[in-house]
Amino acid sequence: MEDETTTGPANVPGGVMNMEPGTFPGKEVSGTPLPADEQPKKPRAKRQAKEEPADAATRLRAFEDKHLGADCVRIGDQVERGSGSPYSRLTPARHREYEALERLVASEKNLADAHSALIAADAEHDAAMEAAAAAEAEPDAPASD
Repeated sequence: MEDETTTGPANVPGGVMNMEPGTFPGKEVSGTPLPADEQPKKPRAKRQAKEEPADAATRLRAFEDKHLGADCVRIGDQVERGSGSPYSRLTPARHREYEALERLVASEKNLADAHSALIAADAEHDAAMEAAAAAEAEPDAPASD
């Protein structure tokens, strides 16, 4: 008969499932657990970052597809809101969420327009600065009457 120091799956103190980290069947087990600071670290599960669509229009379309259906009736780019439409059956909280997304789309459009206007104004300013610098650099010509 084998004594308790013999290794093997059936003879490991505590059974195979209760083995210390870093041990395997066939390896002698000391019977003393590792100190807490020497315990092997368990790998952390990676959290899946919830990816949000890039812009407000994409977020609004995703909301419409999720809550109103991808095949809901549209007039132009707008979801049909009449009586009996999927929009009319949204809860008040979903209405508020939809309206907030619509405001976000409008504000992003205004921001993009303002950004374009700023770039145009900046280019116009640079051209005016160059014209002013060129005019200042020209020597004075005698006035001819």
